[in-house]
Amino acid sequence: MKYFACVFLYIILSTSQSTAQVNLANGLVTHLTFDGNSLDVSGNNNNGLPQNGIQLTTDRFGTGNSAYLFDGLNDHIIIRDQVGNFSSTPFSTVLWFQTQSNAFQVMIGKRDFGSTNGQQFQFTGYLPIDNAERMKALKQLEGESLKKNSTQIFIETPYRNNQMLETILKVCNSETKLCIAMDITSSKEWIKTKTIKEWRSSKPDLHKKPVVFLLLA
Repeated sequence: MKYFACVFLYIILSTSQSTAQVNLANGLVTHLTFDGNSLDVSGNNNNGLPQNGIQLTTDRFGTGNSAYLFDGLNDHIIIRDQVGNFSSTPFSTVLWFQTQSNAFQVMIGKRDFGSTNGQQFQFTGYLPIDNAERMKALKQLEGESLKKNSTQIFIETPYRNNQMLETILKVCNSETKLCIAMDITSSKEWIKTKTIKEWRSSKPDLHKKPVVFLLLA
């Protein structure tokens, strides 16, 4: 069974890009500290709504009722769908969590079932290290993407990026789209989207580089 305790969540929308330090309060849309509840402290009233009996627990500092414990089955927290336009404005999210399982698990996502404009996404984080489990997880993500028309986002430890790419190209359908975003916000930023078929003939070297993978079936 999967459990993870979420410490706090930021959602920030930004109208500009910069590599310098920024004021996180500027453009802040939602800030859930989970300090005894799931209320939004940003002042925008985008409160979280705990679902399925999710329980407060002790955070990483030992403070009681300052994090949420998810059962890995159906526990989740909902924020109203009107929070931010995620297709037209650059945005960032910050999520602190602790997991007690290496199994496949979704951390954060957004669904807009009437849209096909990029409003739907799901961030999974790391996929399983075991090759067979990783292949299974990738097929599951591809299936979810096709079923819900949603972009599936995940990452890998930099020294295993090339192995992850090889696995993606092996198990995913030829017409599935894969976006590789490397060295984001740096002077070497490199972001490309191609079909799996196209990537198979032009594989980049991703070894020991920060990469985000985005899959759309």
